[in-house]
Amino acid sequence: MISTGSADAMSRLSPWASTWSVVSPSMVTHRSPAAACRRVPLARVMRRGWPAGSCRTALWVCRWAADMADSLDATSACERLAVLVAWVGISSNPQPAANVDFASHTFAQCMSKDPHHLPPLDLLVSFEAVARLGSITRGAAERFITQSAMSRQVAALEADLGTPLFQRRHRALALTDAGRQLLATCTPVLAQLRDTMAALRAPRGRVLLSLTTTPSFAGLWLIPRLAGFTREHPGTDVRLDASFERRDLVRDSFDLAVRYGPVATAEGERLFGEVLVPVCAPALLRRKQHPLRTPADLVHHTLLQVAASPGGQMPLEWEPWLHQPGQAPLQPQSQLTFNNYNEAVAAAVAGQGVTLGRRPLIDALLKKRQLVVPFGEATDTARAYFLLLAPGAASRPDAQALAAWLRTQAASLGA
Repeated sequence: MISTGSADAMSRLSPWASTWSVVSPSMVTHRSPAAACRRVPLARVMRRGWPAGSCRTALWVCRWAADMADSLDATSACERLAVLVAWVGISSNPQPAANVDFASHTFAQCMSKDPHHLPPLDLLVSFEAVARLGSITRGAAERFITQSAMSRQVAALEADLGTPLFQRRHRALALTDAGRQLLATCTPVLAQLRDTMAALRAPRGRVLLSLTTTPSFAGLWLIPRLAGFTREHPGTDVRLDASFERRDLVRDSFDLAVRYGPVATAEGERLFGEVLVPVCAPALLRRKQHPLRTPADLVHHTLLQVAASPGGQMPLEWEPWLHQPGQAPLQPQSQLTFNNYNEAVAAAVAGQGVTLGRRPLIDALLKKRQLVVPFGEATDTARAYFLLLAPGAASRPDAQALAAWLRTQAASLGA
């Protein structure tokens, strides 16, 4: 209940607070918080520049202040209410009608009596996305919100903390020391929270396993086989993360990983190695003009190439076939470059050109005659696929079952 004396306290608020406040002295005389909320002058709120969606938030602020008045003196209640209203207005309006000095009147200071206050979870999720992706635009796309909404959420979190989290540079964002500190905490906590929520939403008695690997391993080798594991373990659910980014198993809350890397330096248990061999659709061998039969025929065909990625994807090495002993280097008719090996394989199956098949990833396509080897011997890449288990998963029977199944599948290749 807000006392009549709150009206006097309201009149003593600083100019910036009264500019933003939507609470009038007549409102605080009501004995019922609900009645006070019904008296909120929404037209006045709109004139302050708030979008319509924020009016509901303004009502919540008024209800919060009414509940808070029982435990705070009238002056503190009104001061906190005014700061909250200002903060809501700024977080929902990129160019508010009044300039609030956050150095002396921040939302964080409003809550300074509680050092353990947490900001809304949405703000932390948005911050983590922007920090991880290095871009407001990409973060907004991942969260399916507008760029301006994402900018406002980041600004609201910075206002809450009273410190900048990013250094804004030309077309780039860089984390400040505070931003790096917050990201180091947010990343594992949010990952654990997501896993916990997923486990709680799952039917009782089921187990959730999370595995991270590369897109090519997932799409070409693992997914076609994964139904076999789920049939053998009907009570286990699998969350598959296919990404070029090398995930930290502990920080990102993954149970297992299958990684691709150089044999000499890779960590983990080796599953199988890799060799390269030219592959194409059978139709290219039967073309009436310039059928593909020897390396010299590449001058009449398109090479399907793959660009390198920071996560470890290597470009396809065509040199052994383009540089034949005693001959000038061959120049293919054209090149088509993809940023994902799966796309290059799909283009080859569609007859758009020749790519290098990474065996054993493409062995199933060779067996089905969707791809064929037109010429040449396989060359070793000195790279392989390795299995890793997170420290916490190594002793779990469900994680051990998935690891054992992966070993069995790899052993069946004879590699």
